[in-house]
Amino acid sequence: MNRFSLLILVLLMGTTAFAQQTRPRPTGTARGNTINYLYAGAFRHEVGASNTYGEIASADGDTVVALEGTYKYMVAKAMQLGTIVQATMVNGNGANQTYTGLWATFTYNLSNSWNINDSYFIEAGAGMVDSAIAVRGLGATGKAEKKFGWLGMFGKHIPLYERIRYTPKAGFKKVGDLDMAITVIPLNFTFAF
Repeated sequence: MNRFSLLILVLLMGTTAFAQQTRPRPTGTARGNTINYLYAGAFRHEVGASNTYGEIASADGDTVVALEGTYKYMVAKAMQLGTIVQATMVNGNGANQTYTGLWATFTYNLSNSWNINDSYFIEAGAGMVDSAIAVRGLGATGKAEKKFGWLGMFGKHIPLYERIRYTPKAGFKKVGDLDMAITVIPLNFTFAF
């Protein structure tokens, strides 16, 4: 039941909900129009789901569910603090195992403004990750132990709708004593609110 709750939580993180946000309208003054700096097309929160990482697969009697979700909060102009949550659940050969990863991230948006809808960004992070899911493709079976890791990414926010962004990114990831891996995430979408 615990794994099912984790699955539901991660799926909810990646689900988008459309909500109406009221924004202050520009008001005219003798010196011209002024717009509150925060609401000039900007949103403070951003959640995402990586479709590159996410999978539900079944083969050779094994069922694997892998999910990744992100959350970022804009703390200052062009700067976001966030987290990446990864979970891989393996069920097969008489064993059920869950592997997790939790990263803390700092993102700097090169637009240097509050509105990051169409900006390039640099992301750095550190976290604790099960070695079985540290680098995709090395297999998610066998005994796993938590290892310290760090990552660096470069990407681009591409607006699709007012609140939905296509956010591909690429970079590197190093976990424990494993070799550094080049990471490319072409199918990544975020929702801003």
